[in-house]
Amino acid sequence: LLITEGYKKANIPKIEIIRSAVSSSPMCAEKDLLAIITDLNTKFSVPRFDFENVSQLTDFLLQKLQISMQVNGVNRNL
Repeated sequence: LLITEGYKKANIPKIEIIRSAVSSSPMCAEKDLLAIITDLNTKFSVPRFDFENVSQLTDFLLQKLQISMQVNGVNRNL
């Protein structure tokens, strides 16, 4: 997992952050989006997460990337 900024036009999977004070729609091509993090109450064609939903976003990424994680000595295979 590599997290970068930019690459809006690159043909790679993305999680886009949309702040309502700046924009109301994604800048990236829909076919490249894995998810959107936003404070908008808009429906998107990909999973949408609020800025505070860190654990839900983490679970989504672990499942999407087929990664297992150990929490408090217990394996979480998602």
